[in-house]
Amino acid sequence: SLEELGDVWAALRGSSIEAPFILEAFGSCRVGESLAVRADEVELCESSGITVAVVPIRRQAGRMPGMVTDRLKTSTSRRWVVIPGPMGKRLGAIAAKRAKAGREWLCGVGSEPGWQSWFRTNWDRAIGQAGLRVLTPSTLRPAWQTISRYTLHVDQLIVERLMGHKTPGVTGQHYDRPHRDDFINPVAEAYARHPYADGWDN
Repeated sequence: SLEELGDVWAALRGSSIEAPFILEAFGSCRVGESLAVRADEVELCESSGITVAVVPIRRQAGRMPGMVTDRLKTSTSRRWVVIPGPMGKRLGAIAAKRAKAGREWLCGVGSEPGWQSWFRTNWDRAIGQAGLRVLTPSTLRPAWQTISRYTLHVDQLIVERLMGHKTPGVTGQHYDRPHRDDFINPVAEAYARHPYADGWDN
């Protein structure tokens, strides 16, 4: 639920896995995708009066250290994700801090990006210490889809594209070729109408 996501974010604030959590819960990323973003790839921009973080998904991290590949789950997994409001601002701040410190990756250990088993260990520890209901990271992507459809009311075709899914029909598969701004504007407009996370960053 939205309330639970807010509680989880509060529990992870300032932790080593806050950035991948934001990418998963508020940007549709799979766990591996969220761990393989470089700090300098996060861009902040504004649309409809809303600040959004825009991130290219180009690679994924594996279950063990050093396992990073540009081979994604499907050909359509290579995409842009757009994270609006306080979540986007926070991701931008984390990226700027990491870049200033000379860190290549948005999250990780030393010079290496995070890996999936490392993320899960830190996730379980943080959720347990906060006394929150036990949820697996795999619930975050479906939560994002549900929020996008039923709270933000983003067009379903755009939701599918943001998730890296193939879209149906000849038009969807061969003629629909959106650019970055084609995702930024509708997500920002939707959040401007339904700012569900206002106050979460206080």
